Amino acid sequence: MRQVNKIKVIVLDFDNCIVLDPTTRRGSEEVKDQAWCKVFTEYDPEELEKVIAEAQEQIKGGKGDRRDIVRLVCKHFGIPEEKIPTEIEYRCEAFNAIVQVGILQIGVSPENRQAIKILSGKMPVYINTATPKEQSLESLAALELGGFKDVYGRPGNKVENLKTIIERESIDPSKILYVGDSENDWQAAQAVGCRFIGVQTARNTAWQGKQQEFPVIHSLAEILELEAWETK
Repeated sequence: MRQVNKIKVIVLDFDNCIVLDPTTRRGSEEVKDQAWCKVFTEYDPEELEKVIAEAQEQIKGGKGDRRDIVRLVCKHFGIPEEKIPTEIEYRCEAFNAIVQVGILQIGVSPENRQAIKILSGKMPVYINTATPKEQSLESLAALELGGFKDVYGRPGNKVENLKTIIERESIDPSKILYVGDSENDWQAAQAVGCRFIGVQTARNTAWQGKQQEFPVIHSLAEILELEAWETK
């Protein structure tokens, strides 16, 4: 006989999970990609794009954040070492301003907004994101989106944040559902032993039309159809 193990806590990624255009399947991740070109307008766009891609690869998996991207861009383009701290502050401030505008333009779909409202009435709902917590809270306030028990972001990475939530809730990880849009999210869920659902986006082509070890959804509203999960 199979054992039924109900989900007691839900953890949501933010970028391209909560903020995602349901038609284009593009979201706040794309907003951030485009923002870097507006932050570093003095450099060749093609070269900058390559440098940003390399920097993002280096910090993947919680090894860094936007400050590290700025630092690596500055080093690539020969900014004197003593000027880099000032550049980091200035460029990150500019980056955040551009991103916040873009996030508001995309907004939160009615389906996602309603799902979060319903889910947060049933159980604790957290956010776990690679974005610094302060900027995440700024976005949520602008979007007028609430109902979360707490928001976890940088400086913690996603695995560390999930472990904090597990400890805070004093709960078996198998009763936590983490919802994310990337392979890194899936790996974080595996690292702590919690359940996982992937969000289908235009950006993540690896999950499109392929069988996965986890369900792939198009809207957070689809989570409402899951009354229980069966353990193996």
